Amino acid sequence: MDQVSRELSDHLSISNATRNMEKEWDGSLMQTSKRIADTADKTIKLQEEHVQIEDVLSKLREKGEALEQTFAEIDQVEKLVQQVKATYDKVAESVSDMEKTVHSSTSSNFSFLQKQNSAFQPYFPPPLPVDIYSTPELLSQHGLSSNDSEK
Repeated sequence: MDQVSRELSDHLSISNATRNMEKEWDGSLMQTSKRIADTADKTIKLQEEHVQIEDVLSKLREKGEALEQTFAEIDQVEKLVQQVKATYDKVAESVSDMEKTVHSSTSSNFSFLQKQNSAFQPYFPPPLPVDIYSTPELLSQHGLSSNDSEK
């Protein structure tokens, strides 16, 4: 009977009854600990990547601002070029008009066929007025400086 009571006592003891539950609990704790460690590692990596991404974004913003400034300067240079072209076109038109006037007023190669009139003075109309600017003045009108043109 002692033996039966010991066997029954061993079988019904708390440690024997909870042994399987303890093993399951330990296994579950190990898995949870591993998942927590993995999550912590991933979180650290994400934080490091976040810092790197912020650095890249900051540099991209700086480059974007520099590009915007460059585009603004290009727009100013384009206006300058258009103004210089307009001035050139006016000067070229005046030169062309003067050449036509001079050409039409010169005597032909067959001058012996025409009467000699030494008192005749051909009329040359004055050229059209053209605003010609000095380089610093022209650059300053467009928000540029001579230092900018050296870049």
